[in-house]
Amino acid sequence: RLHRYLGHMHCPSAVVVVFAALLAPGAGRLYYGLASAKVESQRLRLSSLEGNLDGLAEKVDLAISSDARAAVDELNARLARLEGDHCTRDGSVKCGPRSEQCVSHLSFCDGIRNCGNNYDEEACENVVKSGSFWSGILYRASCTFVERSRLRMFITSNTHKSHFGAQVAVTATLMIVYKRYGKTEAENYNMKGWYSFGRRELYLTSAGSDYAFVCKFDLSPDIGDCQFIIVVSKHQCGRSMMESQKG
Repeated sequence: RLHRYLGHMHCPSAVVVVFAALLAPGAGRLYYGLASAKVESQRLRLSSLEGNLDGLAEKVDLAISSDARAAVDELNARLARLEGDHCTRDGSVKCGPRSEQCVSHLSFCDGIRNCGNNYDEEACENVVKSGSFWSGILYRASCTFVERSRLRMFITSNTHKSHFGAQVAVTATLMIVYKRYGKTEAENYNMKGWYSFGRRELYLTSAGSDYAFVCKFDLSPDIGDCQFIIVVSKHQCGRSMMESQKG
């Protein structure tokens, strides 16, 4: 009767065979067995994924617990630079990333404790040491600069005078390598300026140039967030994350 019924409906022979197999004795048990195997396979796969997620969660917890202080300091530095804080608005600097006390950047590293936590006498690492080499890529370029120019900075000397401990006099050579009309060109600038311990800032100018090269080291002593600015207007003409090249 089934064959006559399906034949009357003009069903393809393959459909007839499959439909008949499903209605045959024991077909229900076969279908249930296949479905159960598939469910079990998916269950095992989910269990494996859960195990992987647990392992990742444990690694994340360990990373957070070991680097929490550094992460908080980095976020505070980013927020301060984006929004400013009550210290920078007054022309002073904070006594560390977790302090609300403000002191003049000129009071750093002079042998006199001005910060309650002594931060002004402890944050005296010169990150732009003589002989250090830095490199980066210029982006957001404007003025006369070319986008994605390669920057190379070599610190040629620095002098820390005892009567003025807040700053270090710095000289440097800055090379800018870029492509224009398919040709590689390079420009070299002999620059001089200072590094401020309180501001964690390097400020360099070149004789006869309208531009200054300014780097902030809030995130890391090995990474400078640098920019070219026009000295008079402070207009930004390009930015680069300069990294210290070790060895």
